[in-house]
Amino acid sequence: MPADFLDKLERTINLESELYQDLFDISLTKQQAILSRDIDKLSQVVRKEEELIVDVRKAETDRLNILDILAKLWRLSTKELTLKKIVELAPSSHTNRLKRMGDNLLSTIKELAALNKVNERLVEDSLALTRLLLRTIVDGNAIVYGHQGKKEGRGLNLLLNQQA
Repeated sequence: MPADFLDKLERTINLESELYQDLFDISLTKQQAILSRDIDKLSQVVRKEEELIVDVRKAETDRLNILDILAKLWRLSTKELTLKKIVELAPSSHTNRLKRMGDNLLSTIKELAALNKVNERLVEDSLALTRLLLRTIVDGNAIVYGHQGKKEGRGLNLLLNQQA
């Protein structure tokens, strides 16, 4: 009986790995959109990312439900039932696959977390630069140069229609 649930667990972990890999790939695309300041592309990527996150949550819920069942079958609390414990208790036909799949999932999640930190920093830096530029323009501290490279005035002139 546990073998059926172990098969389901393997399929679910495999699905989660694929979804997290898709999230990693989409995060790379997001990084390129951030770096190129392509707001339309970034918006598309974020929508796709949100869809993937919904799928990841569903797969995670399925995995947790399977773990609950296995914990009851093995008379353990759900908190005790780690992947390491499952590998210890599972028949040998499942141990190598479960260990490999778990390692793969963990590795992908770690890589995704690192990439997301980089993307977060890029967005923060981009926002800081935008705020600085806006402050400079609004405060009138930006020097405006004409076509011949001569200083013509301050940045405030860029935003205000002086004829109005």
